[in-house]
Amino acid sequence: MPWDLGRFWNTLTYYEALPWAEVWRRVQNGFQAVEDDFVPPSLSEPVAIQIGVVGEGLPDGLAEALRQQGVEVSHTPDWATATVILGLGDPPTAKAYLEQLRSSGQTERMLFDFRRPNPDLHRFWGILDDVVMGGASQSQLLWGKEELLFAGQVSTANFGGFVSTRTRNWQPPLDLSGFAGLELRLRGDGQRYKVLLRDQGGWDSPAYGYAFDTAPGEEQTVQIPFAEMVATFRARRVSAP
Repeated sequence: MPWDLGRFWNTLTYYEALPWAEVWRRVQNGFQAVEDDFVPPSLSEPVAIQIGVVGEGLPDGLAEALRQQGVEVSHTPDWATATVILGLGDPPTAKAYLEQLRSSGQTERMLFDFRRPNPDLHRFWGILDDVVMGGASQSQLLWGKEELLFAGQVSTANFGGFVSTRTRNWQPPLDLSGFAGLELRLRGDGQRYKVLLRDQGGWDSPAYGYAFDTAPGEEQTVQIPFAEMVATFRARRVSAP
């Protein structure tokens, strides 16, 4: 497969890797204002989450009060769960919610929920393949049944050899200092994958990486402790705080 100049150009402008990328995006947008307050899909739409209570179960009367509010509740003498809906329709509300979670000491938080298709996916998630270094690999994001599929073809032509999907920069940056790591729920294809996190705004800045293996067709839960992530720059280990 030959190198694709068009994909190379689109990648650089999408991730604003060029100083005049915003101008080009305005041209593509018909000179209309470009929205840069990107909020992850799971925080911009109503999301169903389950809350578990361990111990004495729900206090007397609380189960019925929750049901009257439209909450699904099930409980036994020593265990209770309640399914609630969180609706966050705008960035200020989402930001306030993040601050509330951080100060509350909650142990888990959903960042992305791909069980429902979201038409705004490509405003936040994009493709970053080896076309940026002259390669010919190609990948794409596709909606499946209650899942998001990352698929493509890796080619070693032109000294390439990788495909990836990546978010645009968070606005404002996401503060995960109160958490111990990430948890991914996925179905793999038997290949090894790597997760990269950045604490700087540059699209080619050093990143913290963690590699994991997948089993073909099997659902997996992968836990990624921040303390075990390795500082890298262009696939080479570097020193970092």
